[in-house]
Amino acid sequence: MTPAPAVVTESRGMVVDPAAQLAYVPLLDSPDPDTGNSRIAIIDTAVDPDVTYAVQGTIVLSHNDIISSIALDAADGLLIVTSGGIGDGGLVDLVNESTRMPVKGSPFAMPKGADVYQFSTNAGYGEVVFDPVRKVAVISTLDDLIQNNCSSPGACTGFTTFNLSTHAFTPIIQTPVTYGFSLDPSTDVVLPMGSYTPGVMSVVDLNHSAVCTLKDSNLAQYPEGVSIDSTTHIAVIGNDDSTATALNLLGSSFNASKPPCELIEGGESPNSVRLYGLPFALSGAAVNPVTHQGFMIEEDFDPSAFNSGIALISLPPAPVGQLTGGEIPTPVVSYLPFDPFGFYWQTQSEPFQVAVDDVHNKAYATGLTGYFLFQIDLTKFQTNPEGIATPLTTATSCMDLFAGTYGCNNNNGLIVYPLPPAFGY
Repeated sequence: MTPAPAVVTESRGMVVDPAAQLAYVPLLDSPDPDTGNSRIAIIDTAVDPDVTYAVQGTIVLSHNDIISSIALDAADGLLIVTSGGIGDGGLVDLVNESTRMPVKGSPFAMPKGADVYQFSTNAGYGEVVFDPVRKVAVISTLDDLIQNNCSSPGACTGFTTFNLSTHAFTPIIQTPVTYGFSLDPSTDVVLPMGSYTPGVMSVVDLNHSAVCTLKDSNLAQYPEGVSIDSTTHIAVIGNDDSTATALNLLGSSFNASKPPCELIEGGESPNSVRLYGLPFALSGAAVNPVTHQGFMIEEDFDPSAFNSGIALISLPPAPVGQLTGGEIPTPVVSYLPFDPFGFYWQTQSEPFQVAVDDVHNKAYATGLTGYFLFQIDLTKFQTNPEGIATPLTTATSCMDLFAGTYGCNNNNGLIVYPLPPAFGY
């Protein structure tokens, strides 16, 4: 029997509440000026920043650990914030969205030896995704290389879940280092992105706390970004090489009858499609499970290369047993223009800050400097991709933005929201 859909709208690094039309954006290089602690900007995404001041305030944590990711439990009005990277290990803060105050006991320490930032040659970044089926936060972890208190190398790298009611963590499921991941709660599949042998990747059986393998000839060596359409069970994977992979998880099942554990695809292998001709460093991904489209954005892998490419991939609108290629039209591609200060766009990608508002069909991404949040109207992107690349107007300036060269709205589907650092505080 095909599992009933459990809709998950994933974010990367930041999160958007479609009902409230608010974006919660970690200010990675701009701590609270009074306390020095980490903070999150609250942006009203329903207003035109050329006319109305969009910053609704900030949420200041009780500590200065680097925020790696935010997820939203919309039913309970909880923001789930992961942080670390400075010697305290990995932490989870639960913040009441209405009061903007932390839940008693925050921050909660992850299992000993686990962190969410790792500054090394084989660096990775921990993320969090809310699982509405189990009512837990699924968190990717890394060995804490600052305290060096993991029991053995690699033992603290993998996945844990955090119960939002009991505040308890599960033992870590060991996997290779990950850059990001996506969750399909109906099939119990977690897809971690990392460095792999082409055609083979690690996957996690969340229900049985097991790491398994998936073999598919369309899997790339360095997949960095992924998001799953939780209503059709199709994943969009950014391969960081001018290609993407659409992977069909419908009908897949874990075979643990003999080691090693393996995820067997439904249909015929490969039950996937490789998509070509995309911007070179396309990695960040967020799927709208209502429109069944995947928004993708380039990573900033080289400060001298201004990777401003974006893409929109239309997936099948209903579950299909087999992907053959004909179900997916040619992706729509465009490029982001200069920001309001007149500088090239560079994506915040370590970790990514990408999200989709599945109600209003808008995508969001932040720049490397942390000054701006870009909003892309995906309906307009679909019909007029050239319009997204239109420069911001010079007729007006961003509301209260000092000495801005350009405005914040190109009137063709792109709006730029200044974050607090752009205002000098």
